[in-house]
Amino acid sequence: MTDTGQKSLDERYPEHAKQSKIIDKSQAVFEFLEWAQEKEFLFGQEIKSERLTASEGADSAERHAVSLGNLAQDSMFFREVSRSELEKLVAEHFGINLTVIEAEKQQMLEDLRSANR
Repeated sequence: MTDTGQKSLDERYPEHAKQSKIIDKSQAVFEFLEWAQEKEFLFGQEIKSERLTASEGADSAERHAVSLGNLAQDSMFFREVSRSELEKLVAEHFGINLTVIEAEKQQMLEDLRSANR
């Protein structure tokens, strides 16, 4: 606590404090992943054909699936990982909870509104 009795920013927004300590590393990892995708290295997930649904199939822009073989019922497909999924993966790797980050952002906005009343 500060000497005025108010919580510090790090105390009020602990997930942001944690994120600020690793932001350089996480940004470097994410930039590398984006660079690799530009070089046509794809990051994705294999999925069995029986797991494909209408929302995950080849017709979906977000969940583009490319057949990796014609193995009858056990065909495997590749679903390219979206930018937002890469962001979530990098955050998870560094122990950052993006749901908490969003909640803290909303709290920051509310705190600013309250301060300006």
